[in-house]
Amino acid sequence: MDFKKTILWAVFSMSGLLLYNNWQVHEGKPSMFGGAPTGNISAPTKAPDAKVDVPAPLQAGAAPAIAQTPAISPSGIETAEKFILKNDVLSLQISANGANVVDAKLLKQFTAEKNPIDLFQYNPTHKYFARSGLITLGDLELPNHTSTFKLLETGKDGAGNPFMVLTSERGGVKLEKTFILHPGSYVVDVGHRVTQSNPNPNPLVLYTELVRDASQEQKIGPFDGAFSASTYTGPAVYTDKEKFNKLEFTAIDKNKITIPTQVAAGDPAWIAMVQHYFASAWIPGDKFVRDIYAGKIDNNLYRIGMQTPLGVV
Repeated sequence: MDFKKTILWAVFSMSGLLLYNNWQVHEGKPSMFGGAPTGNISAPTKAPDAKVDVPAPLQAGAAPAIAQTPAISPSGIETAEKFILKNDVLSLQISANGANVVDAKLLKQFTAEKNPIDLFQYNPTHKYFARSGLITLGDLELPNHTSTFKLLETGKDGAGNPFMVLTSERGGVKLEKTFILHPGSYVVDVGHRVTQSNPNPNPLVLYTELVRDASQEQKIGPFDGAFSASTYTGPAVYTDKEKFNKLEFTAIDKNKITIPTQVAAGDPAWIAMVQHYFASAWIPGDKFVRDIYAGKIDNNLYRIGMQTPLGVV
């Protein structure tokens, strides 16, 4: 049986984020860009151990937790093959390790040095990327963000939109990730297609995450940006009930965050990582119940994620 779940992953430019911020202020709420801690925090110098950062299903209830987390792929993100997908405003680099989006350049947004802004990066000094995969109860290893993916197809669809399909199969389950770009848009359509050849009584769960270190962007302006306004950098979540909530890195360190852990089917919700005037977000459909979570997964490395139960495929 085939199951198809489509998720939108969007990169919002400065204008969209500022419009939302202005609406927040108009509604009498504090600006989402104010009050963030300043200063630089050193980024991690090594990749996290993939054996400990694959999430466990959140709707397990009284069922046993995952007995063994998926094994590390022989080739890490740093050494894995990379594939390029781009349109006129956005260039993505997708790693064969996990089919993770490890680099995103905003081709029409520039730094002070006139270089395109690198929103996503994965290097020894800075890590900020998007990933997704499958999990389930028990010790079954499924395609996840540590698995090796093969390039299945790339080119342009019937409407002329650039697309790329990568696939991985483990434990009798095949996961195909499809990435589609549109002209002049920062939105990336991400489709997850799951097929299963062996029977599995446990329900499958799709997880989508944004991962980032806590380093702050360097301020721009005279005197090294000493007179620039402080801006927020960190995870955020939106639900129809709770609206927009920031999750400070320092609050995550102290385990003092409050998030709506479960979102009912039919209610809109999305997760984001905000950085200065830009943000990335996983924006799923609202057909299914979703679980939201956030936490620290390594020294100075954090994630915000969402899980969508797919049921027995």
